[in-house]
Amino acid sequence: MVLPRMPRRLAGVGLVGLALGGLLLLLIDEGTLPRSRGMARVGGLLLGGGAAASLGGLVLFVRARIAAAPAGARPRLRRLALALALVVPAGLAFSIYSLGFYWKVTTSSCWEAQYAPTLEERRRALEIGEARLRSPFSWLPELVGFNVSWSCEAARLDLARVDAGECPFELIAAIPCTCGAERWPEDARCEAPRCPQLDPPRLRCHDDDF
Repeated sequence: MVLPRMPRRLAGVGLVGLALGGLLLLLIDEGTLPRSRGMARVGGLLLGGGAAASLGGLVLFVRARIAAAPAGARPRLRRLALALALVVPAGLAFSIYSLGFYWKVTTSSCWEAQYAPTLEERRRALEIGEARLRSPFSWLPELVGFNVSWSCEAARLDLARVDAGECPFELIAAIPCTCGAERWPEDARCEAPRCPQLDPPRLRCHDDDF
């Protein structure tokens, strides 16, 4: 009876490792990643170790079931074990990559499309972000509620305003624009105002009450 307990323990340890590793990676801010290498390594190790422990527990469980099964049922169980050996690691790798890494780069691109200093940089960043959103690796983050597409949609609307002569939320220094009844840079009350889409829109400084 020792063998049946071992898979459960391995699976439990593996799930804890996956949860902690995933949480660490999700907490890492993409902009501070170079300063968080230790945290990223720990998260990666926990994810890798958790995946290995979970898979090991599953293998031991299946082997125990095959050994205890009637001879006629063993070929079917072996085919099931082979399928699990292929599908489970692939699913884990997909989930770890899409939730732990891919969505962060996509978010960074969409953020740059709103805040980069030049219009060309913003257009290029939005192009990259939208291309990444079309990847299957973006399906899972959107499904669990990370909503990276919302950030790219905000950038898309900002650039549409620029094309219409209106101000984006984060102004572009070299491009004059209108923010409601005000004009940038003529009506600016500070060096770097913003144009939030409130009612009515107007140029607002960082210390204004939004």
